[in-house]
Amino acid sequence: RFDLIFIVKDVRMYEQDKRIANHIIKVHASGAATQANKNADVNEGENWLKRYVEYCRNTCRPRLSEKAAEMLQNKYVEIRQKMRQQSHETGRAAAIPITVRQLEAIIRLSESLAKMRLTSVATPEHIEEAFRLFNVSTVDAARSGINEHLNLSPEIANEIKQAEAQIKRRMGIGSHISERRLLDELNRMGMNESIVRRALVIMHQRDEVEYKRERHVIVRKA
Repeated sequence: RFDLIFIVKDVRMYEQDKRIANHIIKVHASGAATQANKNADVNEGENWLKRYVEYCRNTCRPRLSEKAAEMLQNKYVEIRQKMRQQSHETGRAAAIPITVRQLEAIIRLSESLAKMRLTSVATPEHIEEAFRLFNVSTVDAARSGINEHLNLSPEIANEIKQAEAQIKRRMGIGSHISERRLLDELNRMGMNESIVRRALVIMHQRDEVEYKRERHVIVRKA
């Protein structure tokens, strides 16, 4: 389970690649000579940070203030309402779901932000920052994943829709099946495995299925 998901892109830029390569080579070339001098300062800094993190974990257990809880509830209901409206207008489930799981993640983030400052109460400011972090990470990551499927040929898009239909026909809501078994069954029906996998990715992004047991088992949610 991850509360925040960031996409790290490998952007190929000549000058930047050259600087990074030069830096790595210098570190390895001169590291042995300078490491001994740096160890004391580095260890002191690392130990201080470790002690601070440990102290925060052991002594501070923030809880939401009434105003923060009210703000969180209002934001959650507002986002869910927008999702329902979008689903009604388009006839499709929202591509970026906001469920109780995401709500719990935002609560954990808010409490962690308060804990970093050793405050016993998570305030509306912590809620705002938690939503900002969630939007620039998980939501953007979901949008990026969805965008990969927007420029599909009509033939591929149709095959993916057929795969989605077969998955839903094979799995009732609340049922589960191993991914390998599902892929094999649909493959015997003449469906390409890569198409089925892409259909599963899209359904997962719409929160219609979820993975369990280290992604070996698929559960139908909607």
